[in-house]
Amino acid sequence: MAVFSRMLGVSFSVVVGLTGGFAFAETPFYPENQAIAQSFLAFEEGYQMGYRLGFNQGQEAQYNQAQYNPQILGVGSGFEYEYENEDDRRAQMGYQAGFLAGFHDGYYPAMDVNQPEVQRFNTGYNAGFSEGSQAAIACQQNPDCGYQPQSISQNPKDKPYDSGYRVGYLQGFDREWGN
Repeated sequence: MAVFSRMLGVSFSVVVGLTGGFAFAETPFYPENQAIAQSFLAFEEGYQMGYRLGFNQGQEAQYNQAQYNPQILGVGSGFEYEYENEDDRRAQMGYQAGFLAGFHDGYYPAMDVNQPEVQRFNTGYNAGFSEGSQAAIACQQNPDCGYQPQSISQNPKDKPYDSGYRVGYLQGFDREWGN
């Protein structure tokens, strides 16, 4: 049983936002393209699911004047799970990235690029994206390496930086893995 339901009869167009967020229904797939599209969309579907929940949690935390501390809810919270296939793993990683990006956007809705927390998130994102891309390239050169991104930042105590790093790493790894 897959972690996320698949939307096999629908393709998605990508609209990239500040944190990479994205999908809108468009046209049907032809049957021969469904397997390729399913794998391609697993990360994006998980991302969208996580982003919506994270955004709501970020808004709620900001409204309640709670500290910036995203705690990933539900799938992707770090519990052990036997993945049926790579698509499940990609969807779960997308969920984590989406939740963190959504929480950030919900918590800092003004998106003032001069705000220190937003700058730290973006700095972390850029570092993570680069490292995630490099890790996927290295992994693809090893036949025993599977889709296992490990997004551990160098600065976990700085929550905005850490969130940005983890989002960037997961997106960089997934994007390079799909190439």
